[in-house]
Amino acid sequence: MTNLPEPLPPPLPDDEVLALLHRAEGRPVRRPPVLPAIAVGILAMPFAGLVVAMVMVVMAVASMVRMADVDDVEASMQALTQEPRALFGLLLLQFIALAAVPLAAAYGGRRAEGAVGQSLGLVLPRMRLWLYPFVIVGSFGVMFAAGLLTQVLVSAGLLPQMENMPADILTGLPTGWKAACLGVMSVGPGVCEELVFRGYVMRRLALRWSPWVAIGLSSAFFGIAHVHPMHMFFAFLMGVWLGWLAQRTRSIVPSIVAHFAVDFTVFGLAAFSGVGSDPGAEQGLAELAWSAGFSIIGLAAAAVVVVATRGRAHAGPEPAVLSGQ
Repeated sequence: MTNLPEPLPPPLPDDEVLALLHRAEGRPVRRPPVLPAIAVGILAMPFAGLVVAMVMVVMAVASMVRMADVDDVEASMQALTQEPRALFGLLLLQFIALAAVPLAAAYGGRRAEGAVGQSLGLVLPRMRLWLYPFVIVGSFGVMFAAGLLTQVLVSAGLLPQMENMPADILTGLPTGWKAACLGVMSVGPGVCEELVFRGYVMRRLALRWSPWVAIGLSSAFFGIAHVHPMHMFFAFLMGVWLGWLAQRTRSIVPSIVAHFAVDFTVFGLAAFSGVGSDPGAEQGLAELAWSAGFSIIGLAAAAVVVVATRGRAHAGPEPAVLSGQ
């Protein structure tokens, strides 16, 4: 009778692998400080906005020099957002600057945390491939549920109504440029915001505190980055779902897919069909019923993800995550 080999134990979580490596090298076990994660969570979006604002000022001044009839910097900057090529370039610049923050921060800590991309959660998720459609549908369910709750708070006067939505900047653009800008506005947040809030901030906070504290704080930073109180609340709720998804699968790939799918659909509908992307907009009884129905269907899909990934929450990344030190 052939003896079967014993099954291999599951991979260790990030912090335990790091602790073992430190012990093997004779170094004391030291968890990463939380201050860099908090700083990145608070300052990443303002930094990207500042870079864009500086470039816009330079472009506006250059436009004033070329055109004698323009003598107002603010008016010239406003005109730039209505010029398709300039708008596309500014959107692209914004997300490049945003992604540079977590990449630079992770690069600075690579000696302790391993390869940059892997330390940011850019690894294969511990989730079956067939679950991706459920992740996407579940994300829409969370979006509709968060929108309904936001609507309740807006109607009760607890949150102010937003007047301008992000997709409004696409209004009036030629179809080709509208599609190009839509791509940037969907891929940019899906990748760059996930690198910041789930890739850098949440993963490092989770090495010091409990996963739910890390998810809550990173979601709070994610909400604050959206500035308007109504949008902040909505983004916080979405951030909790995306954070849980990244924590459960030990990868930000599923949260990137979910974030992109939601933004692409919402912005695309707003830009090409006129369907509002405002989660707090006034809705009639029929619209509320449809939103509630979609929310129930989506939350059922999210429940499938929760159940199907149970037992994988503590399966850490492969040891290669901390290689190349």
